[in-house]
Amino acid sequence: MFKELRLDSHYKEGTMRLTLNNNLNNIVKENEMKKGLLWVTLGLFFILMLSSCSDNKYPPSVYDPEEEYLADPVISTVSPATKTYQGVGIVTINGVNFSTDMSNNQVTFNGVGANIFQDESNETTLKVKVPNVIIDPAINIIDSVKIRVALTGALLFAVYPPDNTINFQLERASVEWGGFGDLDLVHAVACDASENLYVTTEDKLVFKVDSTGAKADFGTTTSTIVTGMRVGWNGDLYYARNYKYLYKIPAGGGDSEKFNTASLPDRGKAYDLDFDANGNLIVVGKGDQSIWVMKSDASAVSYDAYTDFELNACRVYNGYVYVAGVYTGDDTLEVSEGVWKSAITTGADSQIGARELVFDWATYVGEDGPALLSLAINEDGLLFLGAEEQYDGTDYVKGDAITVYDVTSATASSLYSEVLYPPSTNFCWGNLNYLYIVRNISNPGATDAPSKRLIRVAFEFDGAPYYGRSL
Repeated sequence: MFKELRLDSHYKEGTMRLTLNNNLNNIVKENEMKKGLLWVTLGLFFILMLSSCSDNKYPPSVYDPEEEYLADPVISTVSPATKTYQGVGIVTINGVNFSTDMSNNQVTFNGVGANIFQDESNETTLKVKVPNVIIDPAINIIDSVKIRVALTGALLFAVYPPDNTINFQLERASVEWGGFGDLDLVHAVACDASENLYVTTEDKLVFKVDSTGAKADFGTTTSTIVTGMRVGWNGDLYYARNYKYLYKIPAGGGDSEKFNTASLPDRGKAYDLDFDANGNLIVVGKGDQSIWVMKSDASAVSYDAYTDFELNACRVYNGYVYVAGVYTGDDTLEVSEGVWKSAITTGADSQIGARELVFDWATYVGEDGPALLSLAINEDGLLFLGAEEQYDGTDYVKGDAITVYDVTSATASSLYSEVLYPPSTNFCWGNLNYLYIVRNISNPGATDAPSKRLIRVAFEFDGAPYYGRSL
């Protein structure tokens, strides 16, 4: 019995050892197989790597050692050097190695192609019109604009600015300003010494728009239509509404009141106004006479230089008052619509001299041309003339919102026609390079007609001095 038990025990022990040995052998074999598979996999990987390295499909190099390349273009200077306006700005690029065949030159602003003026460009100068680069409507200006000149047949392009020492900016030439919408119906605009604007609307409200474009309630008017407005004595706001009285709103805002309690002389109706260097207010409009000088005590004197005229705009510049309007008399030799000027005497009592024709608007626009609505003057004495819009039946006809007249050369041309739409109902130049335009279109429902808006327009020059802001 005991022997049988021992045999059985030995048998079981042997069986267990055999099983254990078999298991160990299997594990070893399995590991060896895995190692083999690993080496096979690694081998295949290296083979694939070698295969791919020997079969790269890179694009052909632009450099050909046998090719003779043209000299790379080089930019030396750019004018203007630091800033311009998209869609309207003209930039002159000076350098070397440009092509005389303008089709071989390419100029880009941040990658957007610019139009090259072929007749005014050569191998050392490229004159271009700046393209529209700013797309986001919330952005009015961008920094770090790169101007590049590429030349067909050359390897490298020229870049301006070449480093970070100069920052070239691009700004929108024209933007809607003040957040006015379709229901606001803006009419007139004035500007104070801090670049705050005062804007009237047809619902007899006056808004104050700060230099960032934010607007706030400021006051009220007595009429739905204000035809002219200026900041003047003590910072008060003075306005005309084609009536025998002028009105003012105190500098801090509020309701308006009559400035002159007695009617203008000679059955006068005031349409526009401006302050002169003597500290007096010059008023134009219509009546038996059409121009007056008014002092701070509201006393007014009329002058006969513009008998039989209806004047709708006036600006003071360099000792003269410039006026715009129409002639209503019988003299066939008189220009029917245009710009005239009269000298202003110096001293406490401003006096208006004889009438001198400056620009024959009627002949310039033709018999069926648009009416002349507004007048501004820049620091160089150029006249900025705002015109009404025109219609072809029920369709809006764009035309020119601004015509610039150079008195010295007696030449007129449109300005910013790419970005501005008439009418230019009312003008006001700010303290520096911004001109503010009221676009009060008469038929906003016409096909393709723009909306009634306040527009801020940027230039590379400033406006003429405005004397009312310093009073």
